[in-house]
Amino acid sequence: MFSVGNTEKEEAQTFRQIFDQSSELIYIHDEHGTFIDVNQTVLDIYGYSREEVIGKTPEFLAAPGLNDLDYVAGEIEKAWNGQVTEPFEWWSMRKDGSFFLKEIKLKKVKYFGRDVIICTGRDITSRERDKQELINKTGQLKALNRELDSFMWKVSHDLKSPLSSIKGIINVAKIEKDPDSIKDYLDHIDSSIDKLNSFIRDMEDIARNKKLEVNYAPVDFETLLDSVMEDFRFNSISEGVKVNRKVSQKGEFGTDATILRSVLHNLVSNSYKYKTEHNPQISISISSGKEKGIIEVKDNGIGISKEYLPKVFEMFFRATEKSGGSGLGLFIVKEGLEKIGGSIDVKSREGQGTKFTLTIPNNLEQTQN
Repeated sequence: MFSVGNTEKEEAQTFRQIFDQSSELIYIHDEHGTFIDVNQTVLDIYGYSREEVIGKTPEFLAAPGLNDLDYVAGEIEKAWNGQVTEPFEWWSMRKDGSFFLKEIKLKKVKYFGRDVIICTGRDITSRERDKQELINKTGQLKALNRELDSFMWKVSHDLKSPLSSIKGIINVAKIEKDPDSIKDYLDHIDSSIDKLNSFIRDMEDIARNKKLEVNYAPVDFETLLDSVMEDFRFNSISEGVKVNRKVSQKGEFGTDATILRSVLHNLVSNSYKYKTEHNPQISISISSGKEKGIIEVKDNGIGISKEYLPKVFEMFFRATEKSGGSGLGLFIVKEGLEKIGGSIDVKSREGQGTKFTLTIPNNLEQTQN
């Protein structure tokens, strides 16, 4: 204890008021790092009483295993010897066991006539959290930019390919005299335009699905399946394909019919596109109950190689060189299912066929909101 006169006592009281009212954490310790005094902010943030802290060292307030105590001891020694020290970070632990990060500055000063080290600290947990969030967002933006570059290249390629084909055929047709050959050229042009239209429709589906709000409503699966199959009624890809269908709907079922129709259309379209040449068949099974619906689309087509199965839902991925599609169909399927809370599983063997199994929740209660 120090013996002081009235003036000195008043100065000490003024110091204590300023000391305790500071929003920064302030610690005063000797050359060994032992706390001589701390301000009220330290006590409030850590949850200790002054008596519990005085006489302790920084290790007492440290988060176990997160700080280099030897480094801190070295910085205290440098400060004591009058050397300039750089601010450093320190993980602290409150009395309740919670952690926070602070930035520390050390300086040798006089404290009521004796040499001490004053340590000031401020909580930078939120700053570091914001910094890490910024780093994460920057990384995400870089990844998105890479994906966008790849996306633009693939879109450009898939748009230019049929257009180049059309341009080439037109140039040849201009000098052709045989009517039958000209008709063949026109058929090729028609086919290229169909591919281009299909690609554009797929891109429109992706854009629409991104913006589309989910609209849950009661769905009749039989009617929905009729609508999907009607899409292929006059399409040449459905010629010679036997379709087996079974619908077992128990009670009302709520989902987004527009999204589910798009999903089913793409799956059925795939089965038609990659059919086998001998006795092609597609089996579509739908069953639903109070909790969920299960949809299976199975074919005996060319199948998918095992090595490609993990990639089939990626944008622009084509599992076979025979593919004349955009590589977007199954991507649209997965995106659509995620929007309505569903999931999809695929099993396939090359040369034997493929089976897609969809599981979708019954959101009937949301149709009544």
